[in-house]
Amino acid sequence: MIPPYGGCGTKEPTMFGFGKKTVETSLHTSGMSCNHCEMRVMNALKAIKGVKDVQARAATGIVTIRHEDGVSLDALKDAVTEAGYTVTN
Repeated sequence: MIPPYGGCGTKEPTMFGFGKKTVETSLHTSGMSCNHCEMRVMNALKAIKGVKDVQARAATGIVTIRHEDGVSLDALKDAVTEAGYTVTN
């Protein structure tokens, strides 16, 4: 038996026109100074429906978000702001 979606192990197909397109957004922030800050930002962003992965780096202030196309930039920025940090771009 062939597993669904070619056996890639994904729950949502993203190839051959199935599923939603995944895009990457980078935000420049200020105020993060440690691992705890990174985790706070990542958890806030991961709580948004459609966000797939988040990488936050306190050293650079850059937060990279992989999400479904259609997640609004304002929602991403608001999550960072509500976590207590400033989006500078």
